[in-house]
Amino acid sequence: MTPQTSELLDRLVIEATSELLRACRVPVQATPGLAPIALPRTATVAGIVGFSGEQMRGTFLIASSFELLARSRPAALQTPKRVPENERDWVVIRDWAAELANQLLGRVKNRVYAMGITLHVSTPTALSGEALAVAAPSSPHARAHSFTSRGEEVWVCLDATLEPGVDLTQPRDDGAEAAREGDVLLF
Repeated sequence: MTPQTSELLDRLVIEATSELLRACRVPVQATPGLAPIALPRTATVAGIVGFSGEQMRGTFLIASSFELLARSRPAALQTPKRVPENERDWVVIRDWAAELANQLLGRVKNRVYAMGITLHVSTPTALSGEALAVAAPSSPHARAHSFTSRGEEVWVCLDATLEPGVDLTQPRDDGAEAAREGDVLLF
């Protein structure tokens, strides 16, 4: 992956994360530069989703605290208030973390679609715990970004591999457009 492609993907991830969390009423500020490939100590919940395609494949991860993820749930789902002392609430927040990973990857997927890349998304999953850690990605192309909101950290990592010769700087030339965020697609 060229430095230009890495920078482009970094920008897409930062924009998509900022837009998604702002839409979830949790405005975030991106921390300048790349974050270490290690979850912050405050992360207790993570959502993970994989993707594949002929030209690009990999995984996307978002992690944060129970409290921040609980705040980011849709307003209609804010009652009852979710608390970390309730075992069932952890299930709800893990499900939400998986959905956030899915929505975040969907935003990135739409942006790379405009560049001629079609991605197929797997089923998202989530995990939680007081000592979450991630193994160092095997890909040298993994890029992590950190964001803050009210002193709390959100961490995202895109570990993507592109086929040699893929150029993300060229727009799609077949006129096809991705679905917009929030569109309902009927099959």
